[in-house]
Amino acid sequence: MSNEQILHDMVQAAHELNKASQPLGYAVTFSAGWGLGAHPTPDHRRFTVHRIDKPVASGPSFSTAAEVGDYIDQLSELPCWRLDLDDDSIEFDNSELTVKDVATGENFCLKGWGIGVTGKASEGQSPGRYEGATHLSVLSDEPPSVGRWYKSDKG
Repeated sequence: MSNEQILHDMVQAAHELNKASQPLGYAVTFSAGWGLGAHPTPDHRRFTVHRIDKPVASGPSFSTAAEVGDYIDQLSELPCWRLDLDDDSIEFDNSELTVKDVATGENFCLKGWGIGVTGKASEGQSPGRYEGATHLSVLSDEPPSVGRWYKSDKG
């Protein structure tokens, strides 16, 4: 299989995985690294899952899309934490797409999140379109540290 085909397949797989992971508050990124010369090195091909409030590629890493799918299935069983974007514990900057904790100054950025992490974002919408968004949701054992998250039975 050519490097171009490997890259194409990984892009497609990551896109499909993000359809399932982003509504849960997670994103899937990938690395399709190759070795020098004509022999690709499969050990450098990785998918990484990171939570909305964490740096890109900072979460667990997997060799295959199927492994990521299994991990996403496990995430879907975790409690849902919700942060209302009008909560007084945070400042939400709709133009810079940052969420900042007013007490600590800690923050995270939503740029690049385009599928369902807010009350309004949906597939097919341009990344960074959050006009009218009401909240963020994350499925996790523990809530993110930025802002006042609460358990919710609604996504």
